[in-house]
Formats: sequence, C-alpha cells, structure tokens
Amino acid sequence: PAAPGHHPPSGARATRAPRCAACTLEGSSATNSRPLVLGLAGCTASGKSTLCDAIVKRQGGGAVAVVTLDDFWMEESRLPSLPDDWLANNPNMARLKQHDTNIPESVDWAAAEEHICEVIASAMSSQIIIIEGFLLFSQPQLIALLDRTIYLTVDDAEKEVLMMRKYRRSGHFGKPSYESRGITVEEYTRYWDECVIDRFQSYGSRRPPGTIDLPCTMATAQQVQRLAMEIPLAALTHQLD
Repeated sequence: PAAPGHHPPSGARATRAPRCAACTLEGSSATNSRPLVLGLAGCTASGKSTLCDAIVKRQGGGAVAVVTLDDFWMEESRLPSLPDDWLANNPNMARLKQHDTNIPESVDWAAAEEHICEVIASAMSSQIIIIEGFLLFSQPQLIALLDRTIYLTVDDAEKEVLMMRKYRRSGHFGKPSYESRGITVEEYTRYWDECVIDRFQSYGSRRPPGTIDLPCTMATAQQVQRLAMEIPLAALTHQLD
C-alpha cells in the first residue's frame, strides 16, 4: 500500500497526457481553485522522500498529496540499456544493473503528466501537492505545472555521503542493498561516478529561476522550517509554532 499522502498511479497508463484546464497555472487562475503545487528535485539519495514524508507527517495525510516520479519508470522492455562497453568492463555490477535508469528516456513522462493533472484536478484548493523526482527539472512541461520549485543541493564533499547512502540502502523498490548483493565499494563507485552523478549533472541539476535551495545534509526539521519561511504555507507554519 502507498504511504500516507502518497498518490501512486492506478490502472493502465495512457500513451499521451491530455492537459486539463485545472492543472495549468493559466487555466486555474480564473477560478482560484488550484492547490499549491511544489516541485522537489535533487540527486538520488539526497533525501527527497524523507522531506516529503516529514511534510506529510506535520500536515496530516489528507492535507498533502505526494507524487513520486519513481512510479513512472518505463517497463523493463522499454528501458534504455547501459552502453555495451560499460557492461563488459563492469561484469559484477552488470549482474544487477543492465538498464540506464538515470536519463530522461527511462521515464514515461506522458503518463506522469497525466497522473499529475488528475491529482491536481481532484485536489482541494487548500491542499499541497508535491511532485518529487531525480529528473523532474529536465521536463519543461512538468515545470510549467509547478507554483514553486525546491532543490536539495549537494556539494563535492557530500557526493560521497550520498553514494554510500545509496550503496547501503535497502528496500528501494523492494530490493536489498548493493552492498548485500556482493557489489564492492570500488565497483559501486565506478557506477556512481559514470552512470549516476554524471547523468544527474547533465539532466537533473539545472533548476528553474526562483528555486529554493536546501542543503541535502541539513536536518529535515530545519529544511521544513526553511520552506515555511519561503513559501506561504499557513498550515505548515502553524504546525511549526
């Protein structure tokens, strides 16, 4: 089951997302019925889900809807493959990772847009909707749906912290950690440098103007406090009083 506040897609995915009037900034301005829609991006393992969970917990599940782009990976048969030479040179890692899931082509953006529009159209104007994803800022059509954007920053010293967090993390997509599946730190470091952080810097790190930057290593409670100061989230502010 989905976590409280989280809105995974249900049913078959459409091949093209019909843009509903209620989900666009222009279409909702006349009725003033649109909820506040936030976009949250950052490198993998930077704490996006943790921050969303903290906001949901403070607000209550009914006040916040979270859409995670991890729910919109292409079916395995449609996922792009890692380069053949990379797979040949990294045989142990290739046992577990044959597909390149860190590029925009790995995501069904049409299905994601359709689902986001459905969530926006069905939400009350008092609600907060958070769209979170590693590659969110690579997609102008999704940025156009957002009222404010938030980015979890990472400096060079913190990249190794995130790498080790990802290496040791279990439970993501129901899978054991890379460490427990026999991948060495050296092997995972090569994958991280060449196929994760490099992809993110190319596709996911260019944020829109006005984006709120939050250090990924800042305590989650402090991140929420910063957001309450930057964004007119009256209910959120009350929770922090």
